[in-house]
Amino acid sequence: MRFLWKSPQIDALRARGGFDVAIDVLGSYMGALLMMRLGARYRIGVRGYRGGWSGCQAHIVYARRQAGRAALAQGELLGATALPEVRPQLFLTGDERARATQLWMTNPPAGRPTVRIVAGVGAGVPTKARPRAKSARRSHKSPRRWNSKGTHAKS
Repeated sequence: MRFLWKSPQIDALRARGGFDVAIDVLGSYMGALLMMRLGARYRIGVRGYRGGWSGCQAHIVYARRQAGRAALAQGELLGATALPEVRPQLFLTGDERARATQLWMTNPPAGRPTVRIVAGVGAGVPTKARPRAKSARRSHKSPRRWNSKGTHAKS
């Protein structure tokens, strides 16, 4: 709460004259307070999650759905009609793409179809991320068979 009232970053943004539109994709009361403090003239939020919708001029209703689709629904509230397809995307450098191609094509198993799985184990906040060492150990475990429920059993 102190950040909202005493932050030099917020003061600097307010000095620019505020914002025409602000969107809180989570729907939190802190997000609504931040948008108001920043001087956002039109605020969009989410109703039914954490109370932030009450400080907004428009909102979507919280539903268990893909996060990208929910964000696009908020864009629709602003009149957006030509919306992009909702699909996962990776933004890699040329070096990262070259390294991935090298790893992907190296040592395919003989006599079996190749199954490669990419798992994103990141987080928006470092304290919420799975430790790198644990993720690395998990990825080198024995091959697994995936069943129709999306869970795995050791082969």
